[in-house]
This record gives sequence, C-alpha cells and structure tokens, in this order.
Amino acid sequence: MSVRTTKKQFRVFEKECRRWLDKLSLSSWAVQIVHAEISDDSVFADCRTIDNNRAAALRMNTVVDIYRETLTDKFIRRYAIHEVLELLISGCGGIMRQVASSEIVERETHMVIRALENVLVEVKP
Repeated sequence: MSVRTTKKQFRVFEKECRRWLDKLSLSSWAVQIVHAEISDDSVFADCRTIDNNRAAALRMNTVVDIYRETLTDKFIRRYAIHEVLELLISGCGGIMRQVASSEIVERETHMVIRALENVLVEVKP
C-alpha cells in the first residue's frame, strides 16, 4: 500500500540528518537533504554520493510502499541516522570494492551501519 510522506515527516528526517551530520563532523561534505520521489517505492530513504567532489544527497522518498502507522517519528529518525552513517562510511566502499564484490561490500557495510544505529539510538537523549 503506497502512501505519500508529508512535509512534517520530512522536517523530522531533515532535522535528524542535520543533527547527526554535525555530531559525526561531516562538514567537509556538501550535503543536500531532499524530499524527492525515488523510483523504487520500497525505498524509504537513500544516500547518493559523488565521492570525488565530497557531495551528497540524503533523500527521503515522497511515496513509499508502507503502512501509514509505521511512519512514526522514531522510524523516520532511525532512517535519518542510517543515511548519515551511509555517508560516514561511503569512502570505504570504493576501497573495499577493489578487493571484494559489490554484494559483499553492501552486506558488510550494512552490518556496520546496523550495529552503529543500535548504539546511537540507545545513547540518544
């Protein structure tokens, strides 16, 4: 069931992204945080980078295939943290792809991100 995300939900996402960009000292990146349609409605948010330019877009999808009740502030903040962590370790991906397949890099990257999310969400005031 596809639902539209709201401007209010995007503000939660944007605020949390900015909070973690600051906490993780990612100011060397030119980051845009946008509320935009992502072609795959099973994707709530993503992180797109241009490593050579240290530019990135953290995008929250405008239409998602999810139950409306799932779109709580906690859910949205968790996704924001996830996308900022993607940015944090994005530079490692290019290096790792030189010695491992993209599938392995993706799997290992997300194992690290999920572990960090669990710690950061528990620590959050």
